[in-house]
Amino acid sequence: LTKRPENISGMLPKGWGHGWNNVWMGTSAENQRRWDERLPILLATPAVIHFVSAEPLLAPIDIGPHRPDWVITGGESGRQPRPVKVTWVRDIRDQC
Repeated sequence: LTKRPENISGMLPKGWGHGWNNVWMGTSAENQRRWDERLPILLATPAVIHFVSAEPLLAPIDIGPHRPDWVITGGESGRQPRPVKVTWVRDIRDQC
């Protein structure tokens, strides 16, 4: 899981091929801008499973036609967490 999927391809080991069954490749995307920036890079990276962690979800996200295999979503914890709307989470669930 990384916020910098553009760095993944340069770090893959020899023999990676199309990926290994026990390794999932993921990026984070907290809003639409980050989803749109990072998802195409992630999906262009060879992996058996591609996933996005939409945590903390800070705005609604339209998943669009190009989809990862898995999406994780949730809010932020801590002393002053930024709010997440349950409608945003349900919308992602429904899109999946």
